[in-house]
Amino acid sequence: MGVGPSDLMKPGGMMGNIVDYAQTMMETFDQRPFSRVDSLVLSQLTYLALPSYVPHLDLPGYTSPLPAPVPSPSPAPSPTWWDRWKGSLLSFFQSGLESERKEEGPKGSKKPEESEPESEPRDLDNFLPLAELYRAEEFASMFKGDPLTSEHRPLLEAVCASPRFRQLRVGNYTQNENTLDGEEQQFAAVTYLLPDGREYLAFRGTEPSLVGWKEDFAMTYSPVIPSQTEAVAYTQAVAAQSARPLLVGGHSKGGNMAVYAAVMAEEAVQDRIQAVYSHDGPGFHQEFYDLPGWKRIGPKEDKTCPQYTVIGQLMRPESRFDLVKSNTTGVSQHYCLNWLVEKRDFVPAGQIDPNAERFDNSLRNWLQARPYDQRKTIVTTVYQALKAGGYDNIQELKDNFSSAWPKISAVIGQLEPGDKSIVLAAVKDIIAMLIPSMIGNFFSPILPPTLPGLRPNQRTPQNPQPSPKQKV
Repeated sequence: MGVGPSDLMKPGGMMGNIVDYAQTMMETFDQRPFSRVDSLVLSQLTYLALPSYVPHLDLPGYTSPLPAPVPSPSPAPSPTWWDRWKGSLLSFFQSGLESERKEEGPKGSKKPEESEPESEPRDLDNFLPLAELYRAEEFASMFKGDPLTSEHRPLLEAVCASPRFRQLRVGNYTQNENTLDGEEQQFAAVTYLLPDGREYLAFRGTEPSLVGWKEDFAMTYSPVIPSQTEAVAYTQAVAAQSARPLLVGGHSKGGNMAVYAAVMAEEAVQDRIQAVYSHDGPGFHQEFYDLPGWKRIGPKEDKTCPQYTVIGQLMRPESRFDLVKSNTTGVSQHYCLNWLVEKRDFVPAGQIDPNAERFDNSLRNWLQARPYDQRKTIVTTVYQALKAGGYDNIQELKDNFSSAWPKISAVIGQLEPGDKSIVLAAVKDIIAMLIPSMIGNFFSPILPPTLPGLRPNQRTPQNPQPSPKQKV
């Protein structure tokens, strides 16, 4: 007999991932409090393109184009004159009865000023039950047929069936893709209303596109990127709707957005933020950690990274984070459907992969040796070269790379000799991060060995020491 999902997550049993966790976690939030594994589950759901019937939050100054509502296949018939007259008559009598009740009041009732507070929050129209997302007619647009998001269908099925997650409500959805201040951006966020009255604000991470990659690396030359500014506006807007306690989080770029939004929010909002979850999110420039907001929010952050962490170490990563074991190797560990869960928490790992740490240090040193304007030129040039291949989606670029490479190479060939070697090296290493399976025999005769400062013959230490950055 094979091992089913229910066997994977038994206490003391085998390891699983967050899908297995959602499938087998039978305890409600009343029975077991919200955890960082729950944060990752909800963060992963933000990668879905939520349907238009999810309550939407408009942010002034930002465009948020959502798909047009899909008409019902069986529209309700138009009301007849009798329906309209009957409804008016019923409303007339109901209003009269309400007036009498207000004047007389039932026996033993309290006066209006003594009435109990409303049991139902007034902003529930901003949310709908999470299980409402599970509609087959919406799957084509929600999953987009992309390998990254199609892997999320089992997760959606699990949370909609789960006694732990199906009682959540979802709303305040916003998403857009545009250009602000000359920089392209992709942004999406959604809020989950927990049964205990807290709200979890989830920010979408890096999308599988060249624009998504460029936005990650824009952080290396810009103190603030458009998505970070919008994340602050979103947090303030959601916080203004109620006085509920808040949790914020996200995976990859979404983790960075969550931390930035919490640090830059008004102090009154920061006081309501109970925890910030960053799942392998990029770090920040050093000046960020000197801000008063970081002093207040930093102790509330819970950051998790896989052993082969690259995105989570961009710029200056936070000094404290936990490492998580994965069921894969290399940069594929960034995709956290590969992260291992056991006994309702992530499986801890001992140290950063030495190869990842050398890459992180080499990239950091390479960036530090160049001013911000030169970093921007390099990132923009690499982006333009890769985009010249004719594919903006990473999976499409991977599937058609043999035909895309001549176009990419032609753009690089037009650069000045000094820039050409730098961009060639950067292209190789960026492709190595985004599409690791493509590096090897195909690239070795074409591109330089690696980033400047990292020798190809460097070997892994026989007895590597734990990273000093790791939480202890």
